[in-house]
Amino acid sequence: MATTPAPGDQSAARIAYLMARPTMSVAEAVEVTGLSESTIKRAILAGTIPVRRVGARVLLSTADVLAFVGVEVTS
Repeated sequence: MATTPAPGDQSAARIAYLMARPTMSVAEAVEVTGLSESTIKRAILAGTIPVRRVGARVLLSTADVLAFVGVEVTS
């Protein structure tokens, strides 16, 4: 059985795992993009990266995060 790479593990497997998911948290967006948390939060507040709230969780579309940093996602 495949294991989920641990948060904070900067390995290629961890990044690939996060990029394969449909949504990610702000902390995961920071991890994937290498941008600061404040930069991601400013983009959210500006409406550049839309959010989805599920209870107390704030989720970002992986495609939206990647588009913000200029990575084209193909299906």
